[in-house]
Order: sequence, then structure tokens, then C-alpha cells
Amino acid sequence: MSYGYFKGNQQQRPQQRKPDIDYFNQVEKDYATTAENAIKNIKTNSLPSTSSIRNILALINNVSMKVANCQENALPQDVMNDISYLKVRLAYIYGRGQADRRLQSTSDFIDRTKLLELLLCVDTKKKYEIFAKYVEALIAYHKYYGGRD
Repeated sequence: MSYGYFKGNQQQRPQQRKPDIDYFNQVEKDYATTAENAIKNIKTNSLPSTSSIRNILALINNVSMKVANCQENALPQDVMNDISYLKVRLAYIYGRGQADRRLQSTSDFIDRTKLLELLLCVDTKKKYEIFAKYVEALIAYHKYYGGRD
């Protein structure tokens, strides 16, 4: 069994994700409006289930507790390792959605909300806190605009 991305009979490699500094600056300026616009731009029938994105939030909250205990803006190596693991988990969730049509909406959510690109921008406590607030706002607007349970 192969675990790649397929288009027809040809295996596709996922594109390399890069930090999106411009989008991060937009989130930093107004994370609530940016999150609302991101959710509005996803068709209601394409929104993932609430439990799918709450699982993502649970991962982020685990790291948030460690970040909150940091005294300085610079994050210690163990917290940066946790952020790296979070990137891995998001990539896995994304990949599962690409391989399984039933989970495609979660992959689309990660794409359209630029979660991986934003997480790649995180290198300080302040940036992580902005990222975490953005994800919380996404979940709130997901529910507000009729996300599936």
C-alpha cells in the first residue's frame, strides 16, 4: 500500500509550505476579522466537522500551556520542539484529508486558513499567542457560520 498523493494514476508530491509573513501580519493586525473572512470563504458544505477542528485546537492548547509559562518572548528549545511537533501533526492531518475523500474538508480548512503557513512564522511567545487566538477565532466563526457537528 502506498501513502502518496494521487491524481489519476500519477503520484503527486505535496507542495512545500513556506511561511506567509504577509498573512501573519494581517492576522496580527486583526485576527478576528481575518478568521471570519477565512471561514466565510469556505463553502458551508465544505466546512469540516466541529470535532475535527476542535482536535486541532486541543493540540494547539497543549503547546499554549507551555508557552504561557515562558517568562521571556524568546521560546526555549523544548517549546520550539513542541511547535515543530504541532507542524508534523497538522501535516499528517492534512495528508490524511488528501488521501481520504471523507476527510477532504479538514485538508481544505488547513489550506484556506493557512494554518501551516502561519505556524511556520511562529518563533516567539507573542507570535504563538497570536496564532493561538486566530485558531480560537476560526473555531468560533466556524460554529457561527454553521459548521457541522
